[in-house]
Amino acid sequence: METYYTLDGSVPTSASIPYTNPIHMETTTVLRARCFKDSYLPSKIITQSYIINSDFVLPVVSLVTDPGNFFDIDSGIYVFGNEADTTEYPYWGSNFWEDWERPIHVEFYEPDGELGFNVDAGVKIFGSWSRLFPQKSLAIFARGRYGYDEINYQIFPDISINSFQAFVLRNSGQDWGHTFFRDAMMQSLTAEATNVDVQAYRPAMVMLNGEIWGIHNIREKFNEHYIASHHDTDPENIDLIERDTIIVHGDLVHYQGLMDYIDENDLVESENYEYIQSLIDVENFLDYICLLYTSPS
Repeated sequence: METYYTLDGSVPTSASIPYTNPIHMETTTVLRARCFKDSYLPSKIITQSYIINSDFVLPVVSLVTDPGNFFDIDSGIYVFGNEADTTEYPYWGSNFWEDWERPIHVEFYEPDGELGFNVDAGVKIFGSWSRLFPQKSLAIFARGRYGYDEINYQIFPDISINSFQAFVLRNSGQDWGHTFFRDAMMQSLTAEATNVDVQAYRPAMVMLNGEIWGIHNIREKFNEHYIASHHDTDPENIDLIERDTIIVHGDLVHYQGLMDYIDENDLVESENYEYIQSLIDVENFLDYICLLYTSPS
């Protein structure tokens, strides 16, 4: 049996560097190693980040992936690619507009250097127009095919949830290049004043294949698992809908029934309004509408 390794994030093959002597590191390095033996399948890839001569006051998220997964012109999720219309904003056809998922290894370190978790996962570009910025948001997914159905760690000290199916490394959206925390600040104020759901927030230093990739905001990913964990319910019983008709999870049956009832009945009638109250948390909905139209753009 022989061991081969790489230092650039790429997947080790039998053509990679053979391990024959101790590996000397003087700067931050990502090491990936794999064993090979004739007539046997290759071993699982072992990945480890070694953060050297760096002193961070924020948590560190180290991302390790084959560079082509991000930067290959044909398949890299972070680049324009061959089909991009680079002559006109917003550069439709770019790779970063595609719903592509790539394998990635994720390590999370607390500011004191303690390892929080270390998993293989999937990654996608996240967000809408903010994916046009040089520093893009990333969604991280735990999936069985990568070896982990969930991430078992209390990422956010302020909430008691210690199991996550996904989380986001957010570039702060349209606040990118400005404060980098405006959205999180507004949500924190919302949490103090109302019962509207907000996504937990924690700034972190992100590293990609050993290079500093800048501050990103770790956020809970809003999906059926978020709702289930915050409201103690079965994620399979949740209908999650965007923009009235886009089904994220579940179906439109109950939502469409609600909208039809509102269209066809006069809510001034107390009986009709009471029925709506049995379907909607009206006070919570009103809080949300107030916040939506008073938050700064």
